[in-house]
Amino acid sequence: MERFNKCLKEGLKTNLSEGMTFADSVRTILQNYRATPHALTQKSPSQLMLNRQMRLPLDKLKPPTTSFGNAQTDMKSEIEQRQAKIKSYTDQRRHARSTNLNVGDWVRVKRPNCSHKLSSTFSEPHRIVMKLGKSSFRLDNGTAWSARRCVRSHRPDSFVLPPELPSEHLMMNPEHHPVVTNANSLPTHESRPVRITVMPAYLRDYVLS
Repeated sequence: MERFNKCLKEGLKTNLSEGMTFADSVRTILQNYRATPHALTQKSPSQLMLNRQMRLPLDKLKPPTTSFGNAQTDMKSEIEQRQAKIKSYTDQRRHARSTNLNVGDWVRVKRPNCSHKLSSTFSEPHRIVMKLGKSSFRLDNGTAWSARRCVRSHRPDSFVLPPELPSEHLMMNPEHHPVVTNANSLPTHESRPVRITVMPAYLRDYVLS
């Protein structure tokens, strides 16, 4: 529909600039649009609807050479082949790849908009409960999102502290000692040495106030 509106506006702009009336311009544009074959079906909209080709002004100059056939024949396989060819070309040009997310995975959703600039871009972790399409999923909060907005995440309760190591292991491996966050045990830094300044020789004869 948006593409049709663009064609209609461009045609109106061209025809009106050439002095054609608005009503005649609309009729001409619609006639040309309905008589133009589609790239996918190779049939014009009028042929699919009326089961015959439109008779345009130029067709009056030549005799009919083709017999009217059934335009409503089964074109499903032909259209599917063209759609697959267009999809393959588009995926190759845009470097598309299939998602590796599955039902049961935990993801964070990249929000399309935020309440304010300091708010988080990603949501809290949610679990995928259903696969709606090839690249769309339903989360445990009831919302549906595309795979391009989902980022794999860890389970919320998977952030646990490591278990305490036995004292025998720590005595044999001192480098495995846990990090102590007590303020009294923080390493102290030595104070920087004071820089010694010497008066230049050319200032010795001057009296400084």
